[in-house]
Amino acid sequence: MTEKKIALIDVLDDPPFNITEIFRDACEKAGIAREVIVEVDGLKDLRSTIQREEQSAGFVISGSRHNLSDGVTEWMSELSSVIRRYHGRCPILGVCFGHQIIAHVFGGQVERNPVKKEVGSRDIILTNAARHDALFKDIDETMRVQMTHGDSVTSMPSGAVLLAYNDYAPIQAFRLGETWGIQFHPELTPQIFEKLLGGRIQSLRTDGKHEEARHYQGILERVVDCPEGREVLVRFIKYCLEREG
Repeated sequence: MTEKKIALIDVLDDPPFNITEIFRDACEKAGIAREVIVEVDGLKDLRSTIQREEQSAGFVISGSRHNLSDGVTEWMSELSSVIRRYHGRCPILGVCFGHQIIAHVFGGQVERNPVKKEVGSRDIILTNAARHDALFKDIDETMRVQMTHGDSVTSMPSGAVLLAYNDYAPIQAFRLGETWGIQFHPELTPQIFEKLLGGRIQSLRTDGKHEEARHYQGILERVVDCPEGREVLVRFIKYCLEREG
């Protein structure tokens, strides 16, 4: 029998970052073989998810440089169809943009924060429901995770269970059956944040935006490793593989 894999639907659209390898790195740190993660190009080749259906134990939808608040594009509509197809058939984990589009697909609301983005190592608060959740149980009530987003889920789909929140966004994680949405990035490390924000800080300085550059430099200096966030990803992968048994 063919060993099943986790299909990572890559919608990042940011060439300097190979998001598949970043997720594989996170898995490898937990003793999960890198080859468990297989890439699907979510911008150009979503049809391949159908071809992978019999080989897929679960799906992860990555973050993206694109925002739902800017309008739903053709590839977003196609991704929405994929989510509907697999919801209830196999586990799905949406990360950041993935979290938002899952909420959108099932009737939740996604909005742009008009004031600021949530960036860096941030605390979220787990709900009582999280204590019994396969991905969050036995994790401290206050959980530090990596963030970088401007859009947020502001209302959940009907029937969804709230798992985490904070003062920036009321819905930082939720579950709908065996479909999870998490606003945070379990795959990010301080080293990746250095690459992510370092270029932005330099560009701001070059453009004379020194106050904004200092703001992001301060965020970067406070970034720490967030192993509990990574643990959520690892638990999802193990959940999928053990479910297939």
